[in-house]
Amino acid sequence: MALTAATIVMAAVTLMVGIIAIWGYATLREQAENIARETAQDAVDEMRRQIALLSIGTAPNDDNGETETLGYGEDS
Repeated sequence: MALTAATIVMAAVTLMVGIIAIWGYATLREQAENIARETAQDAVDEMRRQIALLSIGTAPNDDNGETETLGYGEDS
């Protein structure tokens, strides 16, 4: 009788651990997708900004009054 009860308890604990593991994996996957999406969007926004600056031909001044470099050498 005690062995049967222990088996049922172990099965229930195993089932709970499995459910928690699946839920945890799904949550981690969703968060990783969101982080990847945000990082990609930031990269696209930065690239668009760089392209816009290059099409204008000048780099804007930042808050300190210093000219921003575009990463392609010195401005002429």
